[in-house]
Amino acid sequence: DQVAALEGGEGTPGKPKEPEPILTCVQCSAEYKESENAEGSCKYHAGQLKGVGHNFKYSCCNKGGRNYDSARDLPGCTKGKHRSKHHTEYFYAGYYFHMNDLSKKAKQIWLTMNVQDHVTEHTEWAEVGLSDEDKVFILVGSIRNACGAYAEFSSEELKQCKEASFTALQKSDSAGWAIRAEIQATGSVANAITVSIKPASSSTPLVKRVKLDFDDDTPRPGEVECLSDPAPSQPSAPYTIPEPTYEGPVLDPGEDYSKDRKYDYETETTNDCLLKLQQHGCTEVNSSTFKMKNGK
Repeated sequence: DQVAALEGGEGTPGKPKEPEPILTCVQCSAEYKESENAEGSCKYHAGQLKGVGHNFKYSCCNKGGRNYDSARDLPGCTKGKHRSKHHTEYFYAGYYFHMNDLSKKAKQIWLTMNVQDHVTEHTEWAEVGLSDEDKVFILVGSIRNACGAYAEFSSEELKQCKEASFTALQKSDSAGWAIRAEIQATGSVANAITVSIKPASSSTPLVKRVKLDFDDDTPRPGEVECLSDPAPSQPSAPYTIPEPTYEGPVLDPGEDYSKDRKYDYETETTNDCLLKLQQHGCTEVNSSTFKMKNGK
């Protein structure tokens, strides 16, 4: 039995077989072994969790809870296979839970960017920081409680870069927005992260870079530089408020309005006019206000 448990076949000396690792599914949070990962073993939510106060529900099945945390723990409504790493092949609620947790539970935020398109008033943002698991993360999105995309790297991955510069994250839309995050390296070790955000109505992006260093195995931030700040979508000329204008009758301050105006208009109807005017007294004018006297 001891020989059979060794690698290299029965009766062949070798190292003992390592036990199959236990993985954690990013879609349903369950633990599993890859050898037992059959189709339908994972149950996850394929919609977003939305709500306020004491009413949170999933858009996929309308199930919910009295608060955000209790709703997150509800069993899923869609079946599939377990996955050990986050992906964008299809929608699952765990992807957005993880992105939001990265920002909320971050140990450090190294770089923050907010860019508004002054024509459409749409805003995009980005963050770079260190997670509670000592991983470097990059987050981008248009709404603070619903991140749009993210990338995450361990210290080992940042020390084994295969290129001097590579794209870590890229996001764009049909309106013209473009977001790009790149990692630069010296040799095989990453030394900087550069993030650029181009608004829809601007040809030049806002670009910032944070330098990287390592304290043993923990990444540490260095100087943050602003490489491009184009002040996007500003009007070509300063806006000036037009002079106020008025169209209508003008009150002549020199005229005596204290006299009785009773006979200045017809007070009875005629065959050609269906409107009957009624006398309400005359008007007295001073420099600051109008006052009615003898009014009824």
